[in-house]
Amino acid sequence: TKFITLHSAPGACIKTFTVRISELGDHIKNKTLLLCGDFNINIELPAGQKTNNFINSMYSLGLFPLITKPTRITAHSATIIDNIFTNKKDDVLRSGVLMTDISDHLPVFAVLKYKQLIKQETLLNYKRDRSFRAWEALKKDLEMQNWEEVYVRDVNTAYESMKKLMKLYNCKLFKSSGKRVDQPWMTKGIRNACAKKKPAV
Repeated sequence: TKFITLHSAPGACIKTFTVRISELGDHIKNKTLLLCGDFNINIELPAGQKTNNFINSMYSLGLFPLITKPTRITAHSATIIDNIFTNKKDDVLRSGVLMTDISDHLPVFAVLKYKQLIKQETLLNYKRDRSFRAWEALKKDLEMQNWEEVYVRDVNTAYESMKKLMKLYNCKLFKSSGKRVDQPWMTKGIRNACAKKKPAV
């Protein structure tokens, strides 16, 4: 999807403007394009020859307007000069004008379909084995361990040595078992609620 915003100054030459837009043709092939901005060209019917030329140029590029209601309203006129043109109208779920006075032009919007690419990956939930058997095996290994490198004067060195040995045996015996999580959005709270609901059903 390609977004292009632009602004055409009031009184600008419509012919020059449409020629520049026509040059976009080679850049939007096989792409979803949204061309938005203040065109300062009133497309409300009945339209004059210059406006018709502008609309025809947009149609020739396969670009169609999404806004059909006035975007600038004064005491004497109501014009459609702000718009969103797209070449993929089927991808637009909704479009329109926001009724707010944040400026002298009403904001326009478009809501598009969005296809999120979800990376397929296996999520694992790790849990350590902290059974009585594992604890007894850990105690036995620690009793057989030579702790000489821990008995040093420097307290930081002693602490790091002890931490290294504890981690070594702890990780070896209390191995993490991986369980595949097919539904990662199922939290523990949701699972408990489901378990309580089943007997009731």
